[in-house]
Amino acid sequence: MSSLEPVSHIVTKFDRLKQLSAQARRLSQLNLTVMACLPSRLSKHTRLAAVHDGYLVLQVDNAAWAAEVRYKTPELLAALSGLPEFASIRSIRVKKAPAVKLETRRPEGPRMSPESADSITAQAEHMADDDIRDALLKLASRGNPTKKKPNA
Repeated sequence: MSSLEPVSHIVTKFDRLKQLSAQARRLSQLNLTVMACLPSRLSKHTRLAAVHDGYLVLQVDNAAWAAEVRYKTPELLAALSGLPEFASIRSIRVKKAPAVKLETRRPEGPRMSPESADSITAQAEHMADDDIRDALLKLASRGNPTKKKPNA
């Protein structure tokens, strides 16, 4: 059986992974610096997404936060201009973070006991009205999923 190697060792073996790891660390450090320059209520909804030639890209949770961050960009630029790592930054772009689509499942309705389902089924068999009988059988199928629902 081979022993598993820690990810930190694997990263150091490949040059491209080393570069990506260093870039991620740098971006994380820069993000902390930028967030420290924003009011805490804004920094909770903002993150540094990228640093390009002469500008920063900030990503925010939604359009409302984007408007507030854009309003604060002159102050943020002034605060960052005194820091050596941001000396070349001349502008800030604010973008809304892409929406994350969560898988939504339709919740299953409540189940009834098999005894209740059998009782409803027995009542349905004595109904003269086909629509009422079908509705009762459909209801009874919630307690006994193996019984077939009536055709609609």
